[in-house]
Amino acid sequence: MATILKSLKKMSVIFVIFPLLIVYGCGGGGSSGGSPALSYTGITTQTPITSGNGTVVTSQAYKQGSTGGNLTGIAMQGGGVDPGIQPKSLVLSQIFIDSFNQVKIPSPSNLLTGAVVSKTDRVTGSCGGTLDRSMSIDDQTGNFTGSATYTNYCSKTGTKAGTVSGTVNISGSYDFNSSRITTLKLSFSSLTVTSGSVSATVSGDFTVNLQSTPVAITFNFLIQNDADKKVYWVQNGTITIATGNGYVDVTMGGRVYLPDYGYVDISTPTPFRVMTNDSYPSSGVLILTGSNNSKARLTALNNTTYQVDLDPAGTGTYVSGQTQNWSSI
Repeated sequence: MATILKSLKKMSVIFVIFPLLIVYGCGGGGSSGGSPALSYTGITTQTPITSGNGTVVTSQAYKQGSTGGNLTGIAMQGGGVDPGIQPKSLVLSQIFIDSFNQVKIPSPSNLLTGAVVSKTDRVTGSCGGTLDRSMSIDDQTGNFTGSATYTNYCSKTGTKAGTVSGTVNISGSYDFNSSRITTLKLSFSSLTVTSGSVSATVSGDFTVNLQSTPVAITFNFLIQNDADKKVYWVQNGTITIATGNGYVDVTMGGRVYLPDYGYVDISTPTPFRVMTNDSYPSSGVLILTGSNNSKARLTALNNTTYQVDLDPAGTGTYVSGQTQNWSSI
């Protein structure tokens, strides 16, 4: 846990995997945390990836929108990345993990058998704001439920900061032996997330398994970027984060819905690797699959450039694209 938190404080793994858990009707959506603040009304069929739309579809799927919220760029401490393009999923990940890392519950040996432990406290963000937590923990099983309210809670990743405001319902498991949360689930109908100059509203679920190796994170989210007011949706999203000596490896998957095009499925056959002193992945591959097995392939060439290749016919043969700068994605 400490290793993961240390890595997250050094780098911002830019993934925006924002899926929706439950779909109501054709093209609508909501979260399990209550009445949804957002609804997806865009195209719900799978989009073909063509020579005409491939670059735009790849960019929007990568960024989860036309502005802000990158899917997989990674900003390291001291990197020259505008914090406004940090992903809301990672901003949320950082905030959720940091804000629930220091929950300390008395050992069951100090409690009456079968007691339910109640804990209410306030946590201050590393760069401002507060979180008010209220939890009830079963002293025998370690299972807990509760709620938490973020008020301009700010968490800093290197030189970059993100804030969140809103109320979440929480549940999970607490290990009395290690004195830490092992699994954490948060559900919410409306959170306001800000990173740099970019603000967004998110609705959905977030689950993190802190005892798995690598750490496994799943998302079910709708996200509306304030810039264009369009709602994007990624269904059944997954992220894993593996920490190595001087780098992190990140994998991701899920179904990304783009309101003007439809959905594509994403996967990382080769994990994105980001070195400690870099701002972007130096290696790794992201595959987007559209209708009729059409594909786009985003390849990290080095820590400053990437390339998007297209296979509109779905034959497995890609047409090479031009090298582009990560800073322009």
